[in-house]
Amino acid sequence: MKGQVVKGFILITLSVLAGTLPAQAALKAATVGDSITQGVPIYNSKGNGCTDCGGYQPGLKALLDAKNNESNTVYNYGIAGETSNAGAARIPSIISGKNPDYVLYMEGTNDLLDYSPSTVAERVEIAVNNILAQGKTAVVGTLIPDLKYAPKSDKKGIPETNGYIRAMVAQKQAANKKVYLAELHDDGYWGWGSSPTMSSDGLHPNAAGYQQMAEIWFSVLKGFLGAGYLPAIYLLLFD
Repeated sequence: MKGQVVKGFILITLSVLAGTLPAQAALKAATVGDSITQGVPIYNSKGNGCTDCGGYQPGLKALLDAKNNESNTVYNYGIAGETSNAGAARIPSIISGKNPDYVLYMEGTNDLLDYSPSTVAERVEIAVNNILAQGKTAVVGTLIPDLKYAPKSDKKGIPETNGYIRAMVAQKQAANKKVYLAELHDDGYWGWGSSPTMSSDGLHPNAAGYQQMAEIWFSVLKGFLGAGYLPAIYLLLFD
């Protein structure tokens, strides 16, 4: 109609294609544990903070790099034969030396040769508390099966230990602590059968097993990377 002013708007959305820009700055994670963290039999040197070395660490780094388009760092601090109390004692110096964003901790298998599942879980909690005391986020892995040193009938107490570990993590999460669980134990893929496909010797993973571990750790860490950039939205008013 002549003389009538029509007001409206045009909504314009400009989206950034996923993967063209990083979702977050590079992430640093320190992995602490025994021979399984070290990477035996793929990597047989002590993990003194080396990068791009170990069993699952290179695979985890590759997954992180692909996710946030950055060069992330995964430090290997695995020591074969170590018990959880020794690992817990190393954590403050590891954090002060490398200042990682996250500490990935899985230990206790060696302890079960001499200690009860509840005692081992208490030691794991000390390690977690040491991580939190340094202001870092703890990602705790459940223990993978042991077919090498454990009778099939009792499984060395690993299932019981994992039950305590899960309960401890849940309790700390309920108290708003920065603790997360990496569910590494699953008889379905490690297998209690006659020919487990993910194990090299009944205890230590083979290459496929370590890649499986990398993917499980990544399933937790990727939640900290963000989903990328939000679209830019412009509202144009016109008469």
